[in-house]
Amino acid sequence: IDGELLSLFYDNRQETWLLANKYNLSFYEKPKKNRNKTIVQLFFKSLGYHENTIISELPFLKDFKKTCNYVFILNFDNDTKNPKLYLTNIFQVQCNLPNTIKFVPDFEYRTWPEINNIPELHFPKKHIFESYYDVDEFLRYLHKPFKFVLINNKTGLRTCIENNEQL
Repeated sequence: IDGELLSLFYDNRQETWLLANKYNLSFYEKPKKNRNKTIVQLFFKSLGYHENTIISELPFLKDFKKTCNYVFILNFDNDTKNPKLYLTNIFQVQCNLPNTIKFVPDFEYRTWPEINNIPELHFPKKHIFESYYDVDEFLRYLHKPFKFVLINNKTGLRTCIENNEQL
């Protein structure tokens, strides 16, 4: 999924939820040249809220686990004016082991009611393969550009693989 990578997390020091990308915390920014809205405004719009909403006013956040970091990709589809928000990862940042971050696999968090109660939230398309050979065969005979992110559900380690097709 191409788009803007966003991280939503709870800051215990400020006692508030924060939204960040790799460049900004809480997005004190001007709109980009090709868009007339800021990333945070598009984040709210993708969830069906008014673009001037304050993050603490999002009703579903009261049910989110404050010990977790939620990673999203905000996808700007050219076919629609509204961006789509994909939940790609959840990490438990406060757990029993000190200085440890626990990967939460998608088959686990997709069953959480607080995640399922957000109808505008999307998930990456999932493919399950029996072996690396099956992945290779799928990519080799698919005649369009394609990229997979492979995730180890036990460790959270990931890598990507893509075919050689060009647009």
